[in-house]
Amino acid sequence: MVKLWLMHSGEVSLPDQIATQLRMAVLSGELRPGERLPSVRALARRFGLHHNTVSAAYRLLEQEDWVEARRGSGVYVRERSGNAPEARALGLVSLEEAVAGLVVFARSVGVEGEELARLVRAADRTGKTDRILLVEPEAELREIVVAELNSAKLKLLLHVCGFDEVQGELRPGTVVVAFPSKTERVRAAIGDAGGDAGAFVMLKVSSAAVSLAEHLPASPAGVSKAALVGVASRWPQFLDVARTMLLAAGVEAEALIVRDAREHDWAAGLETTSAVVCDCATAERLPRGTRALVFRLVAEESIEQLRALK
Repeated sequence: MVKLWLMHSGEVSLPDQIATQLRMAVLSGELRPGERLPSVRALARRFGLHHNTVSAAYRLLEQEDWVEARRGSGVYVRERSGNAPEARALGLVSLEEAVAGLVVFARSVGVEGEELARLVRAADRTGKTDRILLVEPEAELREIVVAELNSAKLKLLLHVCGFDEVQGELRPGTVVVAFPSKTERVRAAIGDAGGDAGAFVMLKVSSAAVSLAEHLPASPAGVSKAALVGVASRWPQFLDVARTMLLAAGVEAEALIVRDAREHDWAAGLETTSAVVCDCATAERLPRGTRALVFRLVAEESIEQLRALK
């Protein structure tokens, strides 16, 4: 099903937003000639809209010759001939309208000017995205993120590199990803070679408070304050943050076992804890039978953004 974004701001009517994005889906090939659109009822239910809103969008598209309604069957993308002068003229008018709608939509979500132009250029060069390039110089953090992205089953090839290796790794169909703190250096490393890649996605970081909400602020769920609680990771910053949060939540310092997974015999004794707060990569190395409370660094929003690129 085609992906749509809808803003209820009132600046652009909902039918216009739907019609504009469906036009762009046809132009981009996401919707192909002869393909059936979602039913009015299904699309209305999906976005919590009145069915008249969706019907108005479909009528607009039908009037512009983008779609055709087949009685008793549904609404389909119309076969279009690019050779006929009238078809080319209609396409030009519709494309201009679609671009205008895209600009309005982009501004409504805070994107305009050079940033919008950059995104359009990247989309034009990309084609199909089939490869993720994670730019992360810290080996320990890189290992965690790779484990998280692999567990998300994104169906995209995953490559990793440091700042100095970026330009040699750029190629069509690649989306470059990095954490916010690395964004400026990554953009500088991409430089003029950015045209060889598809897009850049800044990975949003999960909220520790949200991720551990079911276990805080008292102590991990089902764990008494007197019980031992472990913290384990190869990434020092993870250890610091997890320890600080658990202490702030009321876990006694004497009840915490903090282990750097880079050290020899780091896992010894963790099987005596009631639970171990850890990252995705470390969770796979815990002693058998140990209860893991996994904190994921990459926000689900970023995972969904990458999943949508396929």
